[in-house]
Amino acid sequence: MSQPPIPVAVITGCSSGIGLALCAEYARQGYRVYAGLRSLDTQQETLQQQLAPTLGNNPTALARIQGVQLDVNSAQDIATLAADLNRQTGRVDVLVNNAGFGAMGALIDIEPETLALQFATNVMAPINITRALLPLLNQASLQPQREKHRALVANIGSVSGILTTPFSGAYCASKAAVHSVSDALRMELRPFAINVACLRPGTIASAFGDNSEVQAKRNLPSHSLYRTLEAAILKRARASQNNPTSAEEFARQAFTALALKRPASVTYIGNSSWIMPKLRRWLPDRLLDSVLCRMFNLQTSIDLPAKPPCN
Repeated sequence: MSQPPIPVAVITGCSSGIGLALCAEYARQGYRVYAGLRSLDTQQETLQQQLAPTLGNNPTALARIQGVQLDVNSAQDIATLAADLNRQTGRVDVLVNNAGFGAMGALIDIEPETLALQFATNVMAPINITRALLPLLNQASLQPQREKHRALVANIGSVSGILTTPFSGAYCASKAAVHSVSDALRMELRPFAINVACLRPGTIASAFGDNSEVQAKRNLPSHSLYRTLEAAILKRARASQNNPTSAEEFARQAFTALALKRPASVTYIGNSSWIMPKLRRWLPDRLLDSVLCRMFNLQTSIDLPAKPPCN
């Protein structure tokens, strides 16, 4: 009897954090992993260096990971990936849409171009990649050895998509959209024998906090009405790193949840992942607003500058 082919996982946003840890976990579990990197030329070597401490004693698993060029906002990169996978494997068993970023700051301060990029990266890209890889996902589900397990699309949402906090409105809105996209895809891909799951992390150790802080500073112009609240804005940007669960532990729990024959439609993983949904569900809006406004120094009025006199 011939051996079943090695299952194939495609993971986006693998330069650090959750994506990197998922690469290591899926490779350790026997998958051939295609690790999406926004800039393969500059990040390939770094990827191998970062994986070495985790998989250095498992060269077989390390060899299963292949970095691929994948800027999730590039139609060309997505099309090239789909063509390469079709030629090399003819199937995709697991797609994890992980790539994303947080455009932190007050909504009225964030430039329209940044808002558009927030939704292009966090919301549109998972749809575009899923569309491009749909035939390969369907092909994996049709294989005889896949009778007990369908192919899977896993989208990385966030508890921030459930409970919106000040100075993260763009990010929270994008993750709420990811949750709705996942719900729709779960039903729409059912005729193709493809499961869809949404992982909603709490606080996970990664570079997300540092990157969000950079975004927050960039989105705080010198003339901002919130300039005096810079400390509160940066506090929100760093909130994802408050007592975080390690990315490796997240990856282990994620793999266990997603490897089920019928994975749950939603899985919460990490510190604070259960607290925030409960706060959203049980606290009245007025009380929750009051708590969050005190937390981020929004309980006092801010004077608008006087309007220039009309000519």
